[in-house]
Amino acid sequence: MKNPIVKLAAAAVICIMCLTGLFFWKSTGSGIALADVLTRIEQVSAYTYKMHWTETKQQATSEVTSMVLVSQDNGIKMIQTRVDPNSGESRNDEIYLLPRENTLLIVLHQEKNFYRIKWEDAEEDYYKEKYNDPHTIIKEILNCSHISLGQSVIDGRTVEGFQTTDLTYKGGFFGRSDMIVGGFEKVDVKLWVDVETFLPIRFEEDIITEAGMHTHEVSYDFRWNVVVNDDDFKPNITDDYNSPEGDWNIPASNEENAIKGLRLFANYAGSYPVNIDPVNLDIDAFKKEAKKYLEESHVSNEEPTEEETQQNSQLFLMGMPINFFNDLVTENKEPAYYGKTVTPKDADKVLMRWKLSDSEYRVIFGDLSVKTVTAEKLAELEKQSSK
Repeated sequence: MKNPIVKLAAAAVICIMCLTGLFFWKSTGSGIALADVLTRIEQVSAYTYKMHWTETKQQATSEVTSMVLVSQDNGIKMIQTRVDPNSGESRNDEIYLLPRENTLLIVLHQEKNFYRIKWEDAEEDYYKEKYNDPHTIIKEILNCSHISLGQSVIDGRTVEGFQTTDLTYKGGFFGRSDMIVGGFEKVDVKLWVDVETFLPIRFEEDIITEAGMHTHEVSYDFRWNVVVNDDDFKPNITDDYNSPEGDWNIPASNEENAIKGLRLFANYAGSYPVNIDPVNLDIDAFKKEAKKYLEESHVSNEEPTEEETQQNSQLFLMGMPINFFNDLVTENKEPAYYGKTVTPKDADKVLMRWKLSDSEYRVIFGDLSVKTVTAEKLAELEKQSSK
């Protein structure tokens, strides 16, 4: 996967695509309750907005402007304009999130290539939660510590602002913050809401990662209740466009596929991933651990072979333990993972466990067998595993 945009999409899908949250609706003590704003947005059938972000890493800066169309029925369409900082040349690419087809489609017009990513178990509600729009942003802010900034005036309209600096903030699916792997050193997120309509009019996100990357994103020019039709969500892909890697099929995020992913990883790397917690995941280390497999994976400029398509599917399967672990976190199932010390040879040691109820836990052992045990038995097993 040599194309940087495809790498970005793959990283997002493998490691971050299932990042949801348990959202707690909190009152801010101000004139507007964010939960009411969320309810108001859910009543809007379709809307558009613009988004602009800059990203600086090691003195190199990228800049992208996007036009976004969101439809409750059709999905989301994003037209990205990226400017080359050296030549000043711009390029337009399109991204479609199509819930009716359980598909994410990336169209690169300059190369005349497209990449189709399909999920086995995704439903329309899942996609709606993953939109990088105020719907998701408000849920994220509600899930974080946040404050009211009081009222002010923007573009002649009275607005109320909200802010979070919580480092647990995740962002939305198409937002830059959601595609960042690793921890945040600084988070500053602000949202302004029209006090008359209870609808957002501006959103800003300023983030510095622990690795030193700085991203700044602004969403603005919101237009609510616009008219859309099905043709707005039909990609402009002509016969001379190619799909160099074939369809990427994302397995369902569940226990069975998580175990398959761990087994596949161990077959190639000889060990289990050291870490599968996406909050602290080092994607470069993850790739290094599976170096043999990743080196064997290759992409040509020709139509993908069946073997290459299968390799892509296996690559996503290797990421399933990450997605499954994160699902357990968001469901408050208290997962724990011990890949740093447990190997495939440690048949009786606890590799991973999570809570089923106050008295029962599910355990995956070093030999990838699975068993449901009591809380008392789990404590005994984990004590033995630590020896």
